[in-house]
Amino acid sequence: MDRSLLARNDGATLGEVARHLEGALSGVGYGERSYYTVPGGFALATRLEQITPDGTPKPDPQRWSTALPEQPVFSLGDYLRALFAAPQGDYRVIVFIITNRAFATSGRPATNEQAEAWLSGGLDRLPRSIQALPFDADVEASALVYQFRKSGHGDPAVALASSTTSAATQLDRSGIVAALRR
Repeated sequence: MDRSLLARNDGATLGEVARHLEGALSGVGYGERSYYTVPGGFALATRLEQITPDGTPKPDPQRWSTALPEQPVFSLGDYLRALFAAPQGDYRVIVFIITNRAFATSGRPATNEQAEAWLSGGLDRLPRSIQALPFDADVEASALVYQFRKSGHGDPAVALASSTTSAATQLDRSGIVAALRR
């Protein structure tokens, strides 16, 4: 992800980056999100949304039509429970990771148990200790897109190992990139 989208000036802090990201997300409909601390930074997860196969959000209210009640903080476990009762279709969660530490993904979709343990306990705001960290040249920004497909009512949602639509394209089609440029 292009770092220049996240900070308006040199000397920015991770708190300023988080506020800019929150503003952009709110501007394109992602009013609910959760923070997670990661070594050297933070992760910010969007609410589960229904999308078209090309990564474009479905129109409201269908975009947010799952069994997930509106709440300020949620976990991946809440998502997975909601997906069981959700209408058939494609869904995604976008996780932004802003950190000065290298990380790797396994390349395999997580099991429900792994995903719940890995992303449970989200925070409603970024802790002050993380906000104060500098957004310097060592900090990288990544956006991970987790997609799920639900075939029919009552069927379990299946995590997709890969998508025909890149994460960059999905960020563009979601409106997030344009909102970050404003």
